[in-house]
Amino acid sequence: MTRLQRNVFRVSCALVGILVGGLAMMGAAALTRPEPESSARPEQRKAVITEEPVVLAKEPSKLAPKRSILLAWAPGGLPRATERVLTRTDGVRAVATVEAGLDWLESSRSADGTVIDRTPGGMAIPFENAYIDPESYAEFVSPSERDKVRSLGAGEALLAQTSEELRGGRAGLRLDLKGASLTVAGVVDDVTTGGYEALTAGAAPARWSAVDRFVLIRLERKANEGLVEKRIRSLLDPGQPLRLRPNGVNPFLRYGDAVLPQLVIKKTFGEFMAKPIAGDRFFEIEEAWRNRHIRVERVPVLGEVVCHRAVLPQLRAAMKEVQARDLAYTINPGQYGGCFGPRFLNEQRHRISHHAWGISIDFNVSENPPGIRPNLDRRLVSVMRSHGFTWGGDWLLPDGMHFEWVEF
Repeated sequence: MTRLQRNVFRVSCALVGILVGGLAMMGAAALTRPEPESSARPEQRKAVITEEPVVLAKEPSKLAPKRSILLAWAPGGLPRATERVLTRTDGVRAVATVEAGLDWLESSRSADGTVIDRTPGGMAIPFENAYIDPESYAEFVSPSERDKVRSLGAGEALLAQTSEELRGGRAGLRLDLKGASLTVAGVVDDVTTGGYEALTAGAAPARWSAVDRFVLIRLERKANEGLVEKRIRSLLDPGQPLRLRPNGVNPFLRYGDAVLPQLVIKKTFGEFMAKPIAGDRFFEIEEAWRNRHIRVERVPVLGEVVCHRAVLPQLRAAMKEVQARDLAYTINPGQYGGCFGPRFLNEQRHRISHHAWGISIDFNVSENPPGIRPNLDRRLVSVMRSHGFTWGGDWLLPDGMHFEWVEF
């Protein structure tokens, strides 16, 4: 099990008190992937193609049933017809489509009308939401959560446990989103939501700029996984990547699986209000959050950096070790790509970059464009890993410049 997978397991368990049985039912994870480019000075770097890298465990967890559930996703999302095709495939017992994306929370009110969240001046809270068909999706959650999922009605949402902690409200809470309102019908564990902040009944709304569509597949005992893969690939464009993940690898079943979900990042580093900039990939973050969390400090090798205060000790320790091991020459300070950069993952503006929290670092940018074989000294990679950062160069579509926090 990788450092990232261990950390996701620990964080999710700490947040929601997940039992091993729950993990066996909802094992395969997909973590939201950050874009490869950001900067402490956003105006300097705005145009980089992004990809959807993948980190694979070598084998499923021994705690999980043998490949009873598969997660399937492809960069850009699977076609709408995927579920229909798979339900007609031999060996497939059940299929559920999930459509995930970014909503913006403008305010929230408790059941008695008390205002909990209020976002002034055009600001809103980025809120990662997943739309489902309750009856289909219930087949893929813990038995203890199935009734809650099945009873989810139109205009209703189930909050993840961590999301409930962030919002400070339970059943009856009213979520006022940009373009819609939802009523919270209950709270479920983070694994049930796939690491998304909420589950909502129905199809993804037309107001979204893009949708991350993926499917969950429950297999018969003697199912032919090769046939399942072949059927999905028949729906994709030639050469389009496809990833199938068995359950039991990680806690979350979700689109993309290289880094931690936004839900966990919020819990760990704080939730902010933001205001998108028209026609731009960047957005404004509330001044109070920036003042509380973002620091400008000097560290060895890099000089002045702008990062989240919580990761600065790890970054400083890593750079001290780089210096002590005479590896400073492996980093070009002139090609440092930044740490804090409030921006979207890509031009579609449907996911938030983790650079927005100031927890990602880009080194030797011009020598390591995304999608190209990494050109970074592996001793530097080893040092960064030992200080709690994961490396994008290991991803399916490599991002050799990119490191991101995964554990303290």
